[in-house]
Amino acid sequence: MDYLYKLTVEIDDDKVLRLQRHDLGAVYQTVRDAFAGCNFQEQSQDDRELIFTIGEGKDSFSEVGIVANSLYDSWLGPYLKRMEWYDASDDSKEDVLREIGDFDEEYGYYPTTEETVSLTDEARKEIACEKKQGKEIADQAVREKKQDGKVTVLCPKCKNAPKVILNGNRTIVKCSCGYILDAEIYL
Repeated sequence: MDYLYKLTVEIDDDKVLRLQRHDLGAVYQTVRDAFAGCNFQEQSQDDRELIFTIGEGKDSFSEVGIVANSLYDSWLGPYLKRMEWYDASDDSKEDVLREIGDFDEEYGYYPTTEETVSLTDEARKEIACEKKQGKEIADQAVREKKQDGKVTVLCPKCKNAPKVILNGNRTIVKCSCGYILDAEIYL
């Protein structure tokens, strides 16, 4: 074997096409760019299953975490159907999406600060609900902008319509208070 770690990524093509927020080809290219930026080599035969490998090096383990979390946390996250990590050193395989999801569910997806560490379970649920509501409002704003050329949905916090920037295959949605933010991570 000429690699230490292998990551396999599958995109939910149907969801990309159904939401019509991003070009399918751009989604695949962004995944490829993320891995190329972390010293991975692509081994894919087609776009159905993207396969990337990395050899043994002092940063190989870190680069797996960097690329996996970057994709999961970026605008691509909702389009990820499957991401598996194979470790050739012990012949193990891990479902990366499940592991990240389980971690976020147990510990919350928040920066580690005194404030977030001391959050109650109720506060974490409230923040998760707000995050989901913000994403739903962002999706509605994009649909309105594409259909009507204007945004009428309002942010529940600042009472302003979020700004929608449609630039080719890239979409950014944000409001003045920051409650609604759906921006792409440029890797």
